[in-house]
Amino acid sequence: MTARGRGLWMTLGCAALGAYFLLFSAGMLLSSRPYREQLQALNAGGAPVLASGGAEAGATLPDVAAPPEGASLLLAFAGSVLLYSPLNVALLTLLAGFLGGCASCLSFPDSGAAKAGADGATTAKAEASRAFRKESPFASMFRSFLVYLAFMAGIFITTDKPFEAPSVDQYARLAGMLSLFAFVVGYDPTKFQDFLDMVPRRGKT
Repeated sequence: MTARGRGLWMTLGCAALGAYFLLFSAGMLLSSRPYREQLQALNAGGAPVLASGGAEAGATLPDVAAPPEGASLLLAFAGSVLLYSPLNVALLTLLAGFLGGCASCLSFPDSGAAKAGADGATTAKAEASRAFRKESPFASMFRSFLVYLAFMAGIFITTDKPFEAPSVDQYARLAGMLSLFAFVVGYDPTKFQDFLDMVPRRGKT
């Protein structure tokens, strides 16, 4: 990779990291409920709905002041997308995948030499890893979205209303777990195989 290419991914990676912390902080500290209620009222053609007082400590994500009365549909929609837990976590997953792709490109050796086995032959796993490490971080971001889809498909099998009243602790665990998997998938999906190889299996010496 050229120095210009490294500089580009470094800049975009730093911007994505900053956006990740801002979005994660907003998800931790602010509630989407006032914006969703405002959005529902505006969509129904009724009067704007104002949020109630703050929630008990440790119960659910804290409330914030309701959107200004008469706020536009666009403002209520933007607040809901950025703060509502399942949508907020989806954005965090994409950012984590993009960050993994940027880290992969920046750490990939300039020579681009593939790993070789003990006999000097290039393994299929090393070739796959090399292809992943050389791809655009945007491709890594799109691939990491599979992590979010897999989680959403699984969580709705176990419960009907997983995001009805999430606590701050639940949000932090969810965002952290999905971000970790998304980063690894964005960096190099073959690392999952390395992890699986470390797990003891029957008949393995």
